Amino acid sequence: MGRFRYKGFQTFIKDGCYWLSLCSIADDVRGTPVDLITAYNVTVEKGWVSPNAYIKDPCAILQWLTKRKWSLRVEERVPDVVEDNEWTVLKYYNSRTGFTHFRRRDVDTLTSSTTVAEGKLVACYVFVDEGAE
Repeated sequence: MGRFRYKGFQTFIKDGCYWLSLCSIADDVRGTPVDLITAYNVTVEKGWVSPNAYIKDPCAILQWLTKRKWSLRVEERVPDVVEDNEWTVLKYYNSRTGFTHFRRRDVDTLTSSTTVAEGKLVACYVFVDEGAE
């Protein structure tokens, strides 16, 4: 595969905040870092994410990365209690810019997000680890 494994990665990663948030969950669950280039190639090839970083099947991505089963529920806000087997991804929207940004509560892939600073939380994605495959 060589240098071809990098094809499109920089373009993808520019808009890949949701995908990177999923990878960071996998890092937490696995205890080891995700190989982002391999993960990019596999998740695009499988159709779980589009080449422009639109996530089509987040639970399939997490399952492949962690070898565990996942379910997803979407809340309007962060739940008061997040269980030990749950991970959250926050979705922000800025009506002035029209941009959406995804981040974890304690991890943001951007150094300083205007979308988070000026926008509002529109959803909290709660990923539930259902156990080993």
